[in-house]
Amino acid sequence: MATETKKKKAKQAALPSGYRVVVLGDGGVGKSSLIRRFVMGSFEEDLKPTLDDIYLHPLYMDGRQSRMEIVDTGGTHTFPSLRRLEISRAHALVLVYSASSLKSFIRVTDIMDSISAVGGGVHNTPIIIVGNKFDTESEESRQVPVDQGFQLARLWNCRFMEGSVKSCSNVDVVFEKLIDQEKRWLVTLSKTSKIDAFRSKVRKAFEENTQILRSQGPRDPWRKVPPVVVGT
Repeated sequence: MATETKKKKAKQAALPSGYRVVVLGDGGVGKSSLIRRFVMGSFEEDLKPTLDDIYLHPLYMDGRQSRMEIVDTGGTHTFPSLRRLEISRAHALVLVYSASSLKSFIRVTDIMDSISAVGGGVHNTPIIIVGNKFDTESEESRQVPVDQGFQLARLWNCRFMEGSVKSCSNVDVVFEKLIDQEKRWLVTLSKTSKIDAFRSKVRKAFEENTQILRSQGPRDPWRKVPPVVVGT
């Protein structure tokens, strides 16, 4: 009992006074909307592209008052060195893609490579992958099946969930799960041939889908884009 108490106190002492969460992902996937929904409780349809903003949110960790510093990164990736710096300074990472954009899902796998490179293959930073659903009333716009999100998370040994920033579904849960991981999990991000094979399948499926759409001629704005299912 005494040993468990000592371990708990040591863990509390190790927790940062400012818990830094970095949100990464392609442009236009809803990173800013996710953060603003969590911090301010508001939602705006059209937000201007973000350069790099920081939002503060009160936080209680093991009964102690602290604050969460949420870094809203831009999606242009113009300065990769700055992105690596943000990754190295993060206490936790949120990787966001749009369920209606396979391109943004592929971008998450590229970001995973950057995280692995910064951590030398092993990374202690809690990570959660978030699939943002813009169309909450139908599945017509979906390009990334939910199973593929879970599969990627299993490959990288991290958390995954889908949510909707627009309807405020699972927004708070995203940040709660990050804290939960901090207390329990060690995330290992070592590249394997299995992960590379998964990425290759995703890219191939994306290319095939693009070729199909091009062969059908000019895009009808009302035509459905078929979801791409990547085999296991």
